[in-house]
Amino acid sequence: KLTLTHNSSSVGTMLVTGGSLELGQTGVFQAENYSTGTGAGTIIGANSTLNASISFSQSAGSSLEVNVGSATGPVITAGSAMINGVLRINGYAPILPSQASDLENDRITLISSSSAIDGNFTSVVYDSNISTVDYITSFNGFSGDRTQYQIGLQLSWVAGSVLGHGTFTLDGASDSFEVDVVLANQDLTARGWTGTDLVKNGTGTLI
Repeated sequence: KLTLTHNSSSVGTMLVTGGSLELGQTGVFQAENYSTGTGAGTIIGANSTLNASISFSQSAGSSLEVNVGSATGPVITAGSAMINGVLRINGYAPILPSQASDLENDRITLISSSSAIDGNFTSVVYDSNISTVDYITSFNGFSGDRTQYQIGLQLSWVAGSVLGHGTFTLDGASDSFEVDVVLANQDLTARGWTGTDLVKNGTGTLI
C-alpha cells in the first residue's frame, strides 16, 4: 500500500493499477483524472477529500474504501464519474432519529459529479452495524438526477426487494418512533413480505 500524506498535492492523471493507494492528507487531493483499475483499491482517509476535475472512475473488480470521520461530504467531487466494484465504508455512526422524516438529514454525499454518475457499486460493506432497530436500515444510492452518490439511513419499508420489510419492533416500554411520512405500497420482496403489511412488535409506541 502506498500512502500519500503531504497536503496540497496536485497531479494530472492518477492511475491505480495494483495494490492500494491511500489518500491520507488533510484536505483535498487534486487530480484531473483519477482511475482505480481491476484488482486495485483506493482508500480515502477520514480527513481527506478528492477532487477529480475531469473524471473519476472505479473499474469492475476494484475497491473504494472511505473512512467517514466527521465528513458531511462530498468526499469525492468530479467532472464525470463511473463507478463499479466494491464500496467499503468505515466509521459511519449515525444517530437514529425518533421520526421518519429526519432519516435523510444524516446522509453523506460520497461522490458529487457535474454530470450523471455512470454505473453502480456491485456491493456496499459497512465496518459495523449502523442501525440497532429493525425498521431502519442503510441507504446507499443516488440522488434523483444521479449526480450524487450518498450513504445514510432509510426506513426498511422502502429498502427494496432484498432488505425491505414491514416490521417495526420497539422493545422497551419507553421506546417510540413516529412514522410521519407516507408508507406507500411496495413490491413483493425476496423474503416474502407483501409490500403492504405492517407488523408492530414490542411494548413501545409506534406513532
